[in-house]
Amino acid sequence: MLQSVAFRLPHAHTLSAVKNRAAGGVVRARALSLVRARNVASTDDFAKVGVSRQSVSRLCKDGLIQRVRHGWYRAAHHAADARLNA
Repeated sequence: MLQSVAFRLPHAHTLSAVKNRAAGGVVRARALSLVRARNVASTDDFAKVGVSRQSVSRLCKDGLIQRVRHGWYRAAHHAADARLNA
């Protein structure tokens, strides 16, 4: 008698979530590169390199960039960065 082997194929929404996370890493790297190179970047600067306002907001919530004033952002300074520069 054959035993049935259960396996699950990923759903389409799962595959798109994986793809979005991978693309999110590229967007995050692009945004951080921009803000580190220029010290301060505007939402227009982010848009020119393909980073959406939603991604900028998410980077702020994650603590990777800081809002300086409306529409302007800079790289967040962490304790690890300070130790490296000391």
